[in-house]
Amino acid sequence: MKVLLLHAPFGTGHKKAAEATGKAFLQLSKEVEVKVVDSLTLANPLFRWISIRSFTQIVKRAPSIWGYFYETTDNRKYHEASHKFLERSRSINLKKFIKFISEWNPDVIICTHWMPLHLLERIKEQIPSPWLLYCILTDYTLHKMLVAESVDKYFVPNDKVAAELAYAGIPFSRIVVSGIPVDADFSVKTDGDAVRRQLGLEKDLFTVLILSL
Repeated sequence: MKVLLLHAPFGTGHKKAAEATGKAFLQLSKEVEVKVVDSLTLANPLFRWISIRSFTQIVKRAPSIWGYFYETTDNRKYHEASHKFLERSRSINLKKFIKFISEWNPDVIICTHWMPLHLLERIKEQIPSPWLLYCILTDYTLHKMLVAESVDKYFVPNDKVAAELAYAGIPFSRIVVSGIPVDADFSVKTDGDAVRRQLGLEKDLFTVLILSL
C-alpha cells in the first residue's frame, strides 16, 4: 500500500502531524510505502514564494492581520470570496500536482492542511480517483476551509470538533475521533530519575518544562 501525506509550510503543527502519521504507518506494517510531502513544493514557484513570504512576514510583524484573515475566511459572509481566491490558486498549481499524484499513484492520500485538500477536491472532479482521501484536523475547533464533501474520512481531535463537522454537513459515519497525531517517541517510557540526573536537575525539586516552536 502506498500512502501519501500532504501538509503545507504554514506553522509546524501540520507538518509534525503528517510526519507522526507517516512514522506510525511504517511501524505498523512493512508492506506500506510512505511519502510525506510539503504540498507547496508541487506548486508554481512564484506562488510558493509569495505564499510563504506573506505568511512569515504577516505572522511576525502583524499577527492581527493574520487573525483577521483566519476569522473572515471562516465567516459565511466571506466564504464565497475565499473560494474564488482558491479557484485562482488551483488553476495556477494543478498541473504539477496532478502529474506527481498520477506518477506515484498512491492508494491513500492524507491531508493535514486545507490547501492540498482543496487541490485534491478539484482533481477528483477532473480525473478518475482510485485513491481514498482522508483529512486529519490538527486544531481543537473547525475552520470552514477544511470542510470538503470529497473527503472519505475525517480524523478529528475530540467530540466537539466531530459535532462541528457534522453540523457543517459531514455524516458522522465519515468522522473518527482519533486525537491529534504525535510522534511515537512521546509514548516511550523513561526513567524519570535518570533523566533528571542527565539534565542536572534535583531529584525532589518541582520542575516545569516549557516548550515552544
